[in-house]
Amino acid sequence: MSIIISQSSIGQQLTPFKDESGNFGFIDENQSLIIPTLFTAVKPFSENLAVAAISSDTGDKYGFINTSGEWVIEAKYSDANRFSQGLAAVYLNDLWTFIDHQGNQAFSLTFDYADKFEKGGCWVNLKGYEKYFSRTGKIYSDYQNNPVLRKEKGLSVITMDEKYGLMDSLGNEIISPQFNDLLWNQEEKHFTAYLEDREAQLNDEFKIISKVYASLKKEKFGFVDFYGNIIVERIYDSADETDHNIHIVSIKKKYGLVDATGKEIVPCIYDQIDYFYEGYSTALKDGVEYQIDPKGNILKK
Repeated sequence: MSIIISQSSIGQQLTPFKDESGNFGFIDENQSLIIPTLFTAVKPFSENLAVAAISSDTGDKYGFINTSGEWVIEAKYSDANRFSQGLAAVYLNDLWTFIDHQGNQAFSLTFDYADKFEKGGCWVNLKGYEKYFSRTGKIYSDYQNNPVLRKEKGLSVITMDEKYGLMDSLGNEIISPQFNDLLWNQEEKHFTAYLEDREAQLNDEFKIISKVYASLKKEKFGFVDFYGNIIVERIYDSADETDHNIHIVSIKKKYGLVDATGKEIVPCIYDQIDYFYEGYSTALKDGVEYQIDPKGNILKK
C-alpha cells in the first residue's frame, strides 16, 4: 500500500493506520499519512482528540493527541476510552475515572470499570456492582433502554432503590427516583407515574396532573393527593370514582359528589346518585330525579 506523507489535517476525516512494523498513525480520505506511525496503539478520533499509546518500561501508556498529532493529554494511563459528551474514562493505578479535554479529573469517584457516556449516562462497575452513572455524576441502579423515548424526547427512565425517575440526554435529573414505576405511553405521548396504589399522568413539564384519591382507614373514606398527603379528612362511609375524576361519596346512606380537587360539589343529601353517562349523572331525592353535570350543577328533570 502506498502512503503519501502530508502535513495538513484541517477539516479532514482521519482514520487509524497500521504500518508494516505494527505501529499506528492516521491517514486521511486520500490515503495520505497525516500523523506518522509513532504509536503502539490508537483509537479513532472523537471530539477532535484520539487515544494514542506509546511504549514504556512498564507497558504501553495511553494519552490523547489532537489532529496535528500533538500530545494534549500526557500518555500516563494504562488504558483509555474515547471522549464522549466532553469526558473520557481512563485507567490509572488499577482504577477507572473520568477526565475532561484538559486532562482534569471530572469526578472524585473511581471505578473498577467505566464505559463511555452516551445520551447522558454510561455503565460503570463500582465495588463489584454494575451501576448506571450520569454525566452529572449521579449513580443509579439501572435505566430503561427505550430507543424511541431517547430519540423523540431525549429522556431515559432511571432507577435507584427500586424507585423510578427521569433523566435527560445531558445527564440532568428531571425527576428524582421516587415512583414505584414510570411508564411512557408512546401512543398518547405522556408518562404515567405509579406510587403505592395510585397512578397519575405527568404534564409536559413533567409535573403530576393533580387529582385526589379515595383513602380508607378505620372504615371511613377521605381523600389524599398522589403522594399520600391528606386533602379531605376521612368522614365518608363510601367513595367510588366515576368519570371526570369525580367521586360519589356517602354519609349515613345519603350521597353527594367530590371533584378532582377534593371539594364537595354536591352535598350528601341524595338517596342515590348514579355514575355519569353521556356527560350527566342521575340523582334521586324523595322520589324525584335530577340531572347533575360534572361541575355539580343540578337540573331537575
